Amino acid sequence: TYIRFAMEKRILLILLAAASNLSAAAQAPVWLWATGLSGNGSVSADLIEASSTNGSFVTGRFDNTLALPSGTLVNDGTLGNRFIARIDSLGNVLWALQHDEPIVAMSATATGGVVCLIPYSGSSVFNGLEHLGSATATSALIVELDGDGAVLSETNIIDLIEPAVPESDRKLALHIDAGLAVLAQYTDSVSIVGQWVQTDGTVLARLSLQGDLLWANRIGKGSPQSGAVHLDPSGSVLALLSNGQAVLATDTVFNDDYGTLASYSAQGDYEWRVQGLGYDVVEPCIVGRRSDGGAFVGVSQPSQAPIGTGTELILKSISSLGAEEWSSSSYGSTQWGHAIRSIEALPGNRALMAGYALGQLPMGELPMSQPNGPNGFAGIVSNLGSWEWVVSNTSGNVMGFRAVHSSTSRVYVAGGAISSATFGSTVIPMIGGNVNGVVGCLGDITLGLDERSVPTQRHMWPNPAHDHLLTSSQLGESIRIMDAQGRIVQQSVASAGTSRIDITELAPGLYTLLIG
Repeated sequence: TYIRFAMEKRILLILLAAASNLSAAAQAPVWLWATGLSGNGSVSADLIEASSTNGSFVTGRFDNTLALPSGTLVNDGTLGNRFIARIDSLGNVLWALQHDEPIVAMSATATGGVVCLIPYSGSSVFNGLEHLGSATATSALIVELDGDGAVLSETNIIDLIEPAVPESDRKLALHIDAGLAVLAQYTDSVSIVGQWVQTDGTVLARLSLQGDLLWANRIGKGSPQSGAVHLDPSGSVLALLSNGQAVLATDTVFNDDYGTLASYSAQGDYEWRVQGLGYDVVEPCIVGRRSDGGAFVGVSQPSQAPIGTGTELILKSISSLGAEEWSSSSYGSTQWGHAIRSIEALPGNRALMAGYALGQLPMGELPMSQPNGPNGFAGIVSNLGSWEWVVSNTSGNVMGFRAVHSSTSRVYVAGGAISSATFGSTVIPMIGGNVNGVVGCLGDITLGLDERSVPTQRHMWPNPAHDHLLTSSQLGESIRIMDAQGRIVQQSVASAGTSRIDITELAPGLYTLLIG
């Protein structure tokens, strides 16, 4: 059948020409702008995703109202106190939609829109429309918006997890090209869209964006705590179980009181694990898949001897075979008030890391010296584990910093300000003693542009490809597909960052992708 043949397509990536040498010594960026989100009551900015074409998408919550240039969102008890907003590359809020349950994951589409994942029990309201699910299960609403905020599609996955699992015991991940991943802990048996998994520990599952179950595996036994889950574009999954005991990653039960990271293929096959990643973590652990199949893990934890009482922020780099390559840290004598909140893997096995720090973390490979109060920071860590650059807001109490790198060499950050916050020359005042959401943009960045200049750091996925493939690219580059006889069978011009290539018209076979 057509599907069978399509699944047999294979694309081999090679490069004929290298881009011009753009690599340079990395330099710290500057704050281009910062935007405050405020209202009658506290407002927070919780997640941020870069748009594929312009600016970013931000989600968060507001107590009573959210003031916008186009009007005011009001929490009237029916429409909810959550929001998703589009902010352009100059910091202007273009639109915002209201809903009643938190968005836990977002994925930008190639056409400038975004897909959102919203877990709920009973019912969920998005942009005035109510969606129903079982009161005793965790359901999920997947909403696709275009760049103007119009709803393109809504998929209601009823009874995603049954019985309902508290937010603290489940983690969900989403990617437009790979669907969604579910990591859930339960004390007896649990069902994923109707398929029961006998477990007294943790289940890991992957589904399509339409809610079709692709696979479900029992990966925990006993009482492990679900720590984090990451889904990459190819469908591979990372699952982190923090402070777990009697963890089941294959058919072998082993004990690990200090956290285990396990890698699973797109088909749900166990690949590798790393044990002993952390202890008594202060904040949730953060994981991110590297482009070579490895991983980054970020942990905030109390420091111990021989360092002494304080806090450590630790970033670990894991190879594609599951071996720890290096561990970088910053630590100091102050306890609490320090956290890693996001990690985005960059080409060349580098990491964009963001979080917040309270005062001084002067020791280690990632030292930071912050003003008084919790301050958001963002920076890029090299493939050797040291800062290429790190910056923070220059004053004010900013918590929960998350950062994302856009295709225009910008870094967008989002968080919440406990008091007035300063980003370069921009001061965001505190409104009526409330928490304010903040969104900022770092620019004029020299990213050490090796990811745009070294041919071996080009990336293409998935492989084998079915109906499309994605490839890293620079704006205006030529993209050509050549068959086994050396004939050019398809060509196009690349967009910046990631190009999506439709290959539905190609016959099954072995092809070569040429860029540049």
